[in-house]
Amino acid sequence: MHLDRTFFKPGEAIWFKAYVRDANTLLPSQKSNILYVEFIAPNGNTDKKIRLFVTDGVAAGDIQLHPDALGGRYKTKAYINWQRNFGEHFERDITVQASILPNLRMQLDFQRKAYGASDEVIANLELKSLENKPLKKHPFDYTVSLDGQQIFKKKGETNTKGKAEVTFSLPKNLTTNDGLLNILISWNGQTESIARAIPIVLNKIDLQFMPEGGNMIVGLPNRIAFKALNEFGKPADVVGQILDNNGQFVVNFKSYHQGMGALDFEAKEGVTYVAKITKPTGIPTTYDLPKVFSEGVNLKVESINKEFLTVKFNSKGIENADLVLHNAGEVFFMLEKLFLKRINSPAFGKFPLKMCEQALLN
Repeated sequence: MHLDRTFFKPGEAIWFKAYVRDANTLLPSQKSNILYVEFIAPNGNTDKKIRLFVTDGVAAGDIQLHPDALGGRYKTKAYINWQRNFGEHFERDITVQASILPNLRMQLDFQRKAYGASDEVIANLELKSLENKPLKKHPFDYTVSLDGQQIFKKKGETNTKGKAEVTFSLPKNLTTNDGLLNILISWNGQTESIARAIPIVLNKIDLQFMPEGGNMIVGLPNRIAFKALNEFGKPADVVGQILDNNGQFVVNFKSYHQGMGALDFEAKEGVTYVAKITKPTGIPTTYDLPKVFSEGVNLKVESINKEFLTVKFNSKGIENADLVLHNAGEVFFMLEKLFLKRINSPAFGKFPLKMCEQALLN
């Protein structure tokens, strides 16, 4: 989905063009000739939903912003009805804001992508003049609002680099995800401000686990990637634990970028595993890890250099295996019968990096 730009003023029109293609062939999709486009406000509510006809894999349209539209980060979401069976869609973030020339360079970012009830929230603030000089030891006020009601107000001060950590705690009885942090700065006789929506989650986290080699194998070292999303489908940073079917602790896990992370552990025969989120707090759901197999192969990317991508893999109960590099149904490179007599011991396969790049560009 192509937009004419990603920054808009209230009252403007958002023009876009959408392409509905088959992922393997890139030819126009025959699944549907109707495209749905949603315009989602910063609080997660759908402001508008339109339906467009798709002709030869292409649709175009516009979304008209109200003249009094509130500033903030909005989202466009596009999909055909068939994709809803798999939870698939296209998303693009946009910013709506009245054009006001700033008198300061201000940056405000939260240290985590998700906070829950009782959590301590930390945001990084940086203030600079238009000449890019830091505002040293400069005072500022900050307020926190939930569902439009101010719940916290405090003063702060930047350090010698013009930076400061803004901290506050969310209430125990948190019942809304509509939170706002607002910073107010006095500068040259005027009040400048910067605000950010607090990434609050209540008790809805979609946590998915994906073994790097496809399956979890008993008795072999397994690397398992995971991804956490909040109720609006945005990344949510999480901390948690893996427990076995007796409730015994196995290993900790923690996301490190955009709600994503990875963990390593060795699964046991006849044992099932679940994950429990400890931060954000107040999430009672447990999440099943994938089924553990008694035989099979797992793999992980060991290293990448200028010439090769090296893959390490282990086998249990499998004597021969082929390692294949493919994309969109096309095979680019193959290593055959790698294990032979190397059963139950690690082996390594190398893909020429040029082949990997060619597969990605296919």
